[in-house]
Amino acid sequence: MNSQQLARIWQDARQVIVDPVSHFRALERSGGFGPPVLFVAVMALCAAVVALLLGALGLAPGPGVAGLVLMPLFAVLGSFVAAAVLLLVWKLLGSQENYETAYRCLAATTALYPIAALLAIIPYLGGLVALAWATWLLVVASEEVHRIPRRKAAIALGILAALLALANLGAERAARHAEKRAAQLERELEEWQRLPPEEAGRRLGEFLKGLEEGSGAAER
Repeated sequence: MNSQQLARIWQDARQVIVDPVSHFRALERSGGFGPPVLFVAVMALCAAVVALLLGALGLAPGPGVAGLVLMPLFAVLGSFVAAAVLLLVWKLLGSQENYETAYRCLAATTALYPIAALLAIIPYLGGLVALAWATWLLVVASEEVHRIPRRKAAIALGILAALLALANLGAERAARHAEKRAAQLERELEEWQRLPPEEAGRRLGEFLKGLEEGSGAAER
């Protein structure tokens, strides 16, 4: 990837954010998957850097250094699946475009990845704002690229976004609960290390007994 490609990616990302109508109106519908895949990977990498910095500052859950590799990888793999789902929706709404065009539309919306990573500092609401923004971009793409009336696209994509919002809220709640539990266990382990061996053994036994009782209750 050279400086010219980076400059083009930055220009496209900026236009998607500030003037999406113009961007989708001039969107190239063909030319191979290389440029849009690279765009997705770079946006995901930027998001990973933002998330890593926020995690280091304790402002949001961080992905760790491994996220710099894993986030772009999963973003690219997920983008092909997401584009297939969107193509199906657009076809049902009357689009005549092909998969590559759908993928390019989806790829453009990943310009929001770094912003979504920044919005993660706002629990729950940040994810909803990012999802609503992405949905609006897809509505614009529906009208400008796929020639689908805006109201029709907004209803269909709005329903899809609502389902995703419910899933995301549940996943975020579970992730934040797990993070709090892990932090609590870490504090308890640090406390156990300062205890006499007999007391540490007693507390460990109580902890294991609690896990066993919880497991038994879950099975019932």
